[in-house]
Amino acid sequence: MTQPPSDPDQPIAWRVVTDGTPVQAADGTPVGRVADVLGADAEDIFHGLLVKRLKAGPECVVLAERITLMTPARIETDLAPAEVAALPPYRSEDTFHLGIVGLLRKHEGWIKGG
Repeated sequence: MTQPPSDPDQPIAWRVVTDGTPVQAADGTPVGRVADVLGADAEDIFHGLLVKRLKAGPECVVLAERITLMTPARIETDLAPAEVAALPPYRSEDTFHLGIVGLLRKHEGWIKGG
């Protein structure tokens, strides 16, 4: 795994963002901390960040196009604090993959889970 650079202000790739990194609004106001990175590693597609808000409320997603800077020390967005507060709660989506199903008659079918 790639280690983040030692300079806290050096921009980093989405793959090395760590949980707990502070997230700031466009004006520099702290709005939360990274709870998870949302992306497809095999395809190298970054979707955004799951953010645990500092104020009470459910986790929300800040989409990749709203993130302006990622460093080891902080994540910056182009959202105002009120816009982050207004983001809808994160809802995990079920995932499925093809596999062998059936108790007696084995056949291909969809299996829930990663």
